[in-house]
Amino acid sequence: MTYRDLEKRIQGTVQRFSNVAASGDSDEVLAIQEWNSVDLAVAILASFRSGRALLLLSPRLSKEQVQPVVDSQDASLISSASLVGRDSSGKALGELSSLNQSESLMLTSGSTGAPKVAGHSASNHVSSAMAANSILKLRSSDRCLWSLPAFHIGGMAILWRAFIAGSSLQIVERGDELAQVFEKAPPTIMSLVPTQLRELVDQKVLSPPSVRTVIVGGAPILPKLLSRALALGYPIRTTFGMTETSSMISLSDVWNEVSIPSPVHAGMVLPRVEIRTSADGRLGVRGDMVFRGYRDPASASIAKQDDWWLTQDRVSFTPEGCLLPESRVDAMIISGGENIDPAEIEHVMNALPGVESTRVVGIPDTRYGSRPVAFVEMSSHMLPSEEWFKTSLASLLAGPSIPNRFYSMPRAKGDLKYSKRELAELAIKLQSSSNE
Repeated sequence: MTYRDLEKRIQGTVQRFSNVAASGDSDEVLAIQEWNSVDLAVAILASFRSGRALLLLSPRLSKEQVQPVVDSQDASLISSASLVGRDSSGKALGELSSLNQSESLMLTSGSTGAPKVAGHSASNHVSSAMAANSILKLRSSDRCLWSLPAFHIGGMAILWRAFIAGSSLQIVERGDELAQVFEKAPPTIMSLVPTQLRELVDQKVLSPPSVRTVIVGGAPILPKLLSRALALGYPIRTTFGMTETSSMISLSDVWNEVSIPSPVHAGMVLPRVEIRTSADGRLGVRGDMVFRGYRDPASASIAKQDDWWLTQDRVSFTPEGCLLPESRVDAMIISGGENIDPAEIEHVMNALPGVESTRVVGIPDTRYGSRPVAFVEMSSHMLPSEEWFKTSLASLLAGPSIPNRFYSMPRAKGDLKYSKRELAELAIKLQSSSNE
């Protein structure tokens, strides 16, 4: 599909936006629960063109999970297929009705607590895309793999980066293996989370010769996974960002196998992004890419943010100035008066023989208030005994930081990764079952 054809569909969809809401209220939020598709891309761009707010929701959320969110935002749940126009001709692709008045909405994926609804203006998305593209040198000849869902900020960012550069957007159909996509139409730019990269590495899929950049973010990447991916030819760049900053705020050079530090840093801060750290090491971010705010269900409006967005992430910097994510303030486990950092436990456990990845969460404990438990993915897919873990960690961690229980990492549910809140709920169930 050419950009001219896409423009016709966008313009036709703009005409329909004013007719889909039963109330006829031009400010009403429209909610879409869909995977990536041409129709969804059209709906996203047309919503900004028409000044309407569009809430993007995961198709994996059940009706019981979706309805409270839709109700709280006074939204109408629609499908892009019923909305997208097929005929019309109109303005240039870059013309939006307002860069700041309309917004896209998505649920945050915080490590703890209930998700919030974050709002982004078109200028937030554009600023983020231009900052990233200035480093990636994206061009019209590039083929950008749209392999992350648009209801997460990483997937939304791919859409804007491709459109800002005039690149091709390559949609991954649901159910398609990335290895199959590589054979049919190899991309030049990919954005992946570590889980997706690990699947390619485990299958020993070589990087297509056409690929010049693979951006890996959304979670820390382990040195051993990075090394294995580089050996298969993947030109990996690591990144750090969040929903509130409209995706990445830092990006590394392409890694090489000569020297991979542990932990792996997330590269240099992008142009257009200002950062600072608070006294306790929390990261503050300022720039046009910082989101508009969380949408307040009570007033159905976006809460204004200060110039500086103070994140929940503690960071440090390498001597070269590369950003090094450390831990989340809101993920700290308070156990018997001790502050236990899950990130420290994960870092130590990830270095144990055979461990592919670890997620540590805190769950209620009658004696200490809260205790850490660990979900572990092993290269052999066989979980060692609890005694093996505790013996291995005895000389590496303080006693209170050694997890009480060790569980196998649950199989990926299709939505990139489990939140720590979901893992904590699972741990409580597993512990309850073992005590019966």
